Amino acid sequence: MKVHLIFFPIPVFSFILFFFTGNQTLSAQTGAQKIEIIRADALKMDTLHKARKLVGNVILRQGDVTMECDSALFYNMVNALDAYGNVHIHDPSTKAYADSLNYNGENKIATLRGRVRVLQDSVTLETNYLTYHMEFKNATYFNGGKIVSPDATITSVRGNYDTQSENAFFSREVKVVGTDYTIETDTLRYNTAQKISYFLAPTFITRPDEKIYCESGWYDSQSGKSVFGKNTVFESGSQRINTDSLHYDSNSGAGKAFLYFSWTDTAQQTQLIGKRADYFKEGQRIIATDSASLIYMIDNDSLFLSADTLKSGQDSLGNTEFFAFPSVRIFRTNLQGVCDSLAFSFSDSTIRMYQQPILWNDGNQLTGDTIIILMHDGKLDKLELFDNGFIVNKAHLELYNQIKGRRITGFFLEKKLDKMLVEGNGESIYYGKDDNGLFIGVNKAECSNMWIYMKNQEVQRIVFLTNPDAVFHPITQVNTKELILKGFSWRESLRPLSKQDIFSKELD
Repeated sequence: MKVHLIFFPIPVFSFILFFFTGNQTLSAQTGAQKIEIIRADALKMDTLHKARKLVGNVILRQGDVTMECDSALFYNMVNALDAYGNVHIHDPSTKAYADSLNYNGENKIATLRGRVRVLQDSVTLETNYLTYHMEFKNATYFNGGKIVSPDATITSVRGNYDTQSENAFFSREVKVVGTDYTIETDTLRYNTAQKISYFLAPTFITRPDEKIYCESGWYDSQSGKSVFGKNTVFESGSQRINTDSLHYDSNSGAGKAFLYFSWTDTAQQTQLIGKRADYFKEGQRIIATDSASLIYMIDNDSLFLSADTLKSGQDSLGNTEFFAFPSVRIFRTNLQGVCDSLAFSFSDSTIRMYQQPILWNDGNQLTGDTIIILMHDGKLDKLELFDNGFIVNKAHLELYNQIKGRRITGFFLEKKLDKMLVEGNGESIYYGKDDNGLFIGVNKAECSNMWIYMKNQEVQRIVFLTNPDAVFHPITQVNTKELILKGFSWRESLRPLSKQDIFSKELD
């Protein structure tokens, strides 16, 4: 009579999950194979248990599976056995060890207890209680198990493997510790044929330089590709991506966020949100192309910026920088703007606006071939209008105060323009008022360099520095429609009036 016990491999991720494989069962008419006693030092009948008692160097066999133990009770009539002490089971590919074993050769259910170890190649399973139903090809442990391989160690309270569907399930306190990562979750499914892991519960994945949280998704251990679903949080250094759909390749470090996403740089107090983004771990680069907007804190006030494409990355020194193009729109409580393209570098805290840039600060419209906004200690410090600088302030209806120069530098004080320096080819048109606020005349001047001082966002006074040519005309003696400097253009219709407006204004 022979014993037949088979133990099985268990693949998990790229490791092996152990399982029993059915082997050499006979037809229903002839019954299962009988267990065969190979040897024992002593054999006697145990009338209490109605069994044969085998003692000392016991060896039993069923098919090509051999079992060794210190002692056993063999129930020949029901083709079952209990084995005790130094239980050792082996077949051509698997070895198993336990303190005790119960095996029913008829219904193909085997139970191993106490210091259970199953070895296959370089993989070891350790648990204290293991059950396998051979008819349904399903193996389960309930009281905690650990799988150790050269690549990772997997622990969980419960484990189950269905060899027919080739799906393995782990639940309760599941933890995978690999060479360079850790996975912690409550429920995990793994398909052994495709080598794909499925996250079915809140899951935490930790690597030396990144952390991932998700509540659904999958990971292909062969290709390195993964998809993370609901409530995904991807963190790397000071940067974090929140989304409900992230496709990521761990080999290349490239990912795509679909649907809604939010990218945050906590070190720079910057956030990028939108509906689609491409992410590249190398250089910490992100490219947003659908309904994307950038949110940046300046002096405890948010600046909102949108464009058809927004890019973020790092320069050679590791400083974060942004690029926006085309159709750039900016909104902040006291600062709005539009341009074709924009660059923002944290290395010098400078925003550069290119191609027909326009800025609005309260009642002032500022233009130039290029506009640069400089910040200091997180606050607006100054701005520069390069080449064809032009400042317009609407005095009343069709009356416009105008300042023009080759280069204009504006200085901020408490978030507002305080004064401006005009350098080169300076021209100005300024409407004067009396103490009652009534217009009394207009001053038209030309001066190479001049200072303009502001109060309550209106021109308070102008100081001409070199060779001024200024004429004051009473308001009754001028045609105000003709008092327009060359290059004048009032573009108030393009001004974003709210953070929602940065998506609705069309530039022309």
